[in-house]
Amino acid sequence: MILSCPTDGVFSLSPPGIGVDDDIVSIRDLAERYADFIAFESGNEPVHLVGYSIGGLAAFQTVRIVSGRKNRIASLTLIDTLDPRWTRLGLAAVAAMHRMPGLLSRFAGIPVMRRFAEMALDERLLRQLGMAVSYRPVAWRGRLHFISCTFSAWAGGLRSGEWRANAAALDVMKVPGSHSSIFQEPGIRTLAASLDAIFSANEIPKER
Repeated sequence: MILSCPTDGVFSLSPPGIGVDDDIVSIRDLAERYADFIAFESGNEPVHLVGYSIGGLAAFQTVRIVSGRKNRIASLTLIDTLDPRWTRLGLAAVAAMHRMPGLLSRFAGIPVMRRFAEMALDERLLRQLGMAVSYRPVAWRGRLHFISCTFSAWAGGLRSGEWRANAAALDVMKVPGSHSSIFQEPGIRTLAASLDAIFSANEIPKER
């Protein structure tokens, strides 16, 4: 998938773990940290922002901060990101798994639920879910690209429908697989092709 990304520089931004950078207590705080990093690394070059799952919330907030600082946004893409009002349910489920090792082991033995069990041990995810509970997005006046998995099509429609009201325009693409398996074959190929199409269609010439 890395071949689909702009060749000038690709950066993966991750939220801090529990007990690290305790001054970051909200999605907005996290987005400010991301925006500072982007400004430092990109200067005035256009940037493509991509957020996966819960990380899409921080990406959405980051694009508002970055564009407000007059940095140029080439594109914003969310990959299977639920509206924040649904994160309370996700936090409760993952937190329950985190606190109940016996249940966690039972779920880990079921292939389709193995990834969910792994998520319950991810402190970065738990912290970001906690921050997302109180986050409410403010509409962005740009085009939002939304990539949804085909597994549980009703949920994919729910995800994209909620974001439609938060952007001036919404483009929806489908990738075969579930929320986690889209990063495996054959979903990863479709995902890479989708990102390549988005980046190519939204290329902004560099300033000389």
